[in-house]
Parts: sequence; C-alpha cells; structure tokens
Amino acid sequence: FQQSDIDASRPRSASAELVGSGTEDDLIVQRLQGWKHIIKNYLSYFAAARDAEKATIKHFKEVDSQLAVPIRDDHYFATLGSGGVQDVACRIKQLHHLTSQHHQLLVQNLNEQTIPRLHKLRGEVKDEIKSYRRRVGTLFADLQKQNKRVNAAHRAFANAVENPARSAKTDDPYLCEITLKHVLVDRTEVEQRLYAEIKARKEHLREWEATLVERLHEVVNNYLGWRASNATSLLETLRRDQEYIQNFNDDAEWQPFAHKFGEVLDNPQGLQERQSADDVEYPHKGHESTQIIIEGLLEREKRSPLRSLKECYVVLTQLG
Repeated sequence: FQQSDIDASRPRSASAELVGSGTEDDLIVQRLQGWKHIIKNYLSYFAAARDAEKATIKHFKEVDSQLAVPIRDDHYFATLGSGGVQDVACRIKQLHHLTSQHHQLLVQNLNEQTIPRLHKLRGEVKDEIKSYRRRVGTLFADLQKQNKRVNAAHRAFANAVENPARSAKTDDPYLCEITLKHVLVDRTEVEQRLYAEIKARKEHLREWEATLVERLHEVVNNYLGWRASNATSLLETLRRDQEYIQNFNDDAEWQPFAHKFGEVLDNPQGLQERQSADDVEYPHKGHESTQIIIEGLLEREKRSPLRSLKECYVVLTQLG
C-alpha cells in the first residue's frame, strides 16, 4: 500500500494495511481462501470415501461367489425353506447382498448429493473472493492514484513555501495549497467509498458466512443421517438373523435326511439286525448229512512211545 505523506490525522496501526487492498495479502481474502481450502478438504475426504466404497463393492462381488446357494450336495440336506443349514446360508447371502447394496447406495449418495453440494459451496466461495477483490481492489487502486496526486501536490506546496524567492505563478504557495486541498478532497472521497465498501462487505460476509456454515453442516448431517438410517436397517437384519441362529433346531438336518434315506440307513448293504450267526439262512442248512448221532469228549492213545492218553472232542454223523 502506497501511503501518502499527509496521514497525520489518520489512525493507523502495524496491521492497518491487512484489510482493504483486495490483494492476496488482504485479511478477508485470506479468510475466504481458507474457507475454500476447508471445503476442498471435505471434498477430498468424501471423494476418497467414495473410491473406497467402490473398491469394497468390487470385493463384495468376489466374496459373494464363495457362498453357493443351493449348497453343493444339497440333495443330502434339508431343502430351502425347511429350516436347515441351507436356510442359514441363504440368510448370510441375503445379508451380504444387503450390505453390498448399502455400499452402492452410499456411493450414489456421495455422487448425487454430498460431493455436488460441496462443489457448489466451493464455487460460491470463489465467487465471493472474485466479488470482494473486484469491488475493493478497484477502490484501492483509485486510492493509490489519489495518494500519488496528494504526494505530488504536497511536494509542490512545500517547495513553494520553502523557496519564497521564486516568483513563478505556478510556484505561488497560496495557489499550490488550493491545488493540494482539491486533491485531498478527491482522496477523501475515495477513502470514504473504500471505508463504506469494506464496512458493507464485512456485514455481508458475516451473514453470508453464517449461511455457508449452516449449509456445510446440512451437507455433512445429510450424509451422516443417511448412513445412520441405513446402518439401522442393516443392524435390524443382523439382529433377526442372529435370533434365527440362536433358535435354530440343531436336529433339523438329520430328521429330513433320515426320512429321505431311511430304508438304506436302516439296512446298510442290505443287512438286518441279528442276535447271532445262527439266524443266517443259506442253502442246505440243516441237511440230514449234517445231523449228529453222538458227540462228546473221548480219550484216545497218543501216537508216541509212551502210550499216553489225550482228550479230544468227537462228533459222529450219519456219514460215519
């Protein structure tokens, strides 16, 4: 900022030039740039969250193929709707699809609601920066021109006063002071316009910023509310499935299996329950040639030099 030499009546501080230039160093411009960066930060997060959700959806599709319904070898188990393990698998798959749908809807919400609304807010911040810099910057440039005129007029006036011997009409102190007062009037007019503009812009920005914060909170709250609603639906499904498992009949699978394959299970390999081998029937069982005439213990001589006796069991049939 080009300061005029005639500023004694103007209250100034070290930070006085931070507001009112409309340049990048202007405090209000820097704050608006800060808002732009904040919204950009939100945008970066939600865009990354959307990409993460897309990757999750892809993985969910891959995982879905790992659980087949009907299950392999389903003919050995209770059919769907019979309260067996296939129904449990079906519930898991339905829960998986519901969760995947939740991620898909989240991507849709981010693409159609959250991210576009944040882009719109960021665009509004950019427009506010342009508007402020255009209106204030123009007045600030005018003020710089007026300061140059004031400085030039003041130097001419001081030179005329300090060198009274000069007789040129243009160097007359009286006339030089009139010129100085005229340019001071012009500068004061520009100063007041700039001051009024800054004051008006400050009030405008205060009200505008309040609506910006409100709308930013609405965007985030809409996102969180949507997630909470879908999470509630998902949680209710989880609770129902958990209750189903807790009340699951552990014998539900064996009963239909035993009923379906009862005959082969009761007679494996065509066998029946028997108390002993005597119950087995076969051809010529009990034939007369096998009838016993007499049986019992018998002592007979051993074929040895000692001529001792040994005991044996003897069976005599009709064939001798």
